[in-house]
Amino acid sequence: MSQVEYRSFFPDVLPYVPDCPDLTALAAIRDTCIEFCETSLWLRITLDRDDIEAGEAEYYLTPGPGYVPVMALSVVYREKTILPTTVEWLDGHYGTNWREHRGEPRYFIQNRPETIQFVPIPDKSVKDGWYATVAVKPKSSSDRVSKSLLEHWHEAIGFGARARIHEIPNQPFSDPVAAQRFRAWFVAKCNEARAQTRQGVGRAPLRVKFKPFGV
Repeated sequence: MSQVEYRSFFPDVLPYVPDCPDLTALAAIRDTCIEFCETSLWLRITLDRDDIEAGEAEYYLTPGPGYVPVMALSVVYREKTILPTTVEWLDGHYGTNWREHRGEPRYFIQNRPETIQFVPIPDKSVKDGWYATVAVKPKSSSDRVSKSLLEHWHEAIGFGARARIHEIPNQPFSDPVAAQRFRAWFVAKCNEARAQTRQGVGRAPLRVKFKPFGV
């Protein structure tokens, strides 16, 4: 994806907090971009196809340099979309022995952002057997972000960064009242972006139909 440096958001931040140092503004913009991506699931990457190894249930989501996964939005196994579910749902419908069952995966669970676990455990090795679409966020060490945030949500990032800057105490630009106002506007923009993602390929509400393994 095309990238821009965080300083590209300066026009939405620095004119409104003129006493703020550039480094402080950069940190606020970066942290705001991270929060926006976590909350809205706006930024997403379709991963390259990867191999399935028989007997291996857990697979890493690797979105590439500068980003870390937030959530797997969809997972495709051998050209079939498989369903997200939870440990609690599996325990309730299959008992605890689902952890040992092998077969063709029907579900995936995600206990950590960086991995998914196929259920049942794959019983066959498959070359390029799966891929996923993943919501991602920038790393905390990043110095740039996807250009799409600048093109579509620069105002939201400006609101969030200004809120963070005004929240810093004992500075010429400290302003708790303004911070609350800009925080509210930022949250509203995050909710707007999240609503837009729900109309796309975002993970649907969890409605999993029970079907015994091996049937």
